[in-house]
Amino acid sequence: MPSILNTLPPDLQVKEFADQSLFVRSAINGVVKEGAIAAALTALMILLFLGSWRSTLIIALSIPLSVLSSIAILCILGETINLMTLGGLALAVGILVDDATVAIENIHRQMASGKSLEQAILDGAREIALPAFVSTLCICIVFVPMFFLTGVARFLFVPLAEAVVFAMLASYLISRTLVPTLVMWFYRNVRYKAEQADQMPAARWVRPFLSVQRGFERGFARFRDAYRALLAACLQRRMTFATCFLGFCAGSWFLASQLGENFFPTVDAGQFRLHVRAPTGTRIEETAQLEAETGALAAARHTLEIATNRYQAGLVTYLEVATAQSAALARELAVTQLEGERLVAAVNLIKSLGGGWAQDQFVAGEKSSAPR
Repeated sequence: MPSILNTLPPDLQVKEFADQSLFVRSAINGVVKEGAIAAALTALMILLFLGSWRSTLIIALSIPLSVLSSIAILCILGETINLMTLGGLALAVGILVDDATVAIENIHRQMASGKSLEQAILDGAREIALPAFVSTLCICIVFVPMFFLTGVARFLFVPLAEAVVFAMLASYLISRTLVPTLVMWFYRNVRYKAEQADQMPAARWVRPFLSVQRGFERGFARFRDAYRALLAACLQRRMTFATCFLGFCAGSWFLASQLGENFFPTVDAGQFRLHVRAPTGTRIEETAQLEAETGALAAARHTLEIATNRYQAGLVTYLEVATAQSAALARELAVTQLEGERLVAAVNLIKSLGGGWAQDQFVAGEKSSAPR
């Protein structure tokens, strides 16, 4: 834009009409914020289940590295950071930790069996290499049909699919290379026994967190026992459970017809558009004035609606509603006066061109048309 403005004559002034970048920046910041929150919550869940800050740190490091690897590949392919690519990365945050979590858990199992740290890492990584690769491919292959889309849908969903697929493949490579290396580094001075990953005496400030984690493990153990009993009951009544489950799936399928269909979901862009059409022949100055008054009227009505809702919710007094009503009425009066002035100008124009009517002519014509 600056280069274009430099080519314009000095008498021509260019003013900003609308700025869509505000909405785009807000949406991108929202997606980035939600992705960061998702990564933090994922790390917290890992800490609760594993109970080891070392394993949590290793897995948490794999999330940004996988995301950055996906962004690098997207940049090579000419893609941009937009809502679809960021949405794909945010979608993949929760499943990026799968490969690293499985790798560390299997390494822990090998270490608990009495093997040396290096041998446990080699055996643990080798055992899950193929299953983890197949699992990663199963997730990636879901997005393959998006590459066969055409038209607008292709431009929307292909970047999302690329972001997820590249992040998942990067996560698998990191779990095969960097994760074992970090395990070797963090656990080089740690003795691993039974199911406890950290055998060093805990500091006093860490003990409350350890008590919370151990309480969570006890609660999860009770949940696991209850699930085992429920599963055993379902297996004993296989036909009844299968019939109820299939009936629930069939009922859910019929509910799909009740959902609305549209190309884009309804969003609040923080702005509203007005389409004003003046009568043919209206001067540009009058059209601009009419547009300004109409826009002000719409804003006043929107403010009145907000004030009414706030008053009904008990947040403000009725004085704010009365003020908004007064402003809306003033705008309506201005628009009405402007419309009246336009009609008067139109009548005067018709009269000046020889048209129009006279009151005595109208009365005479009415009498002559009366029946005799």
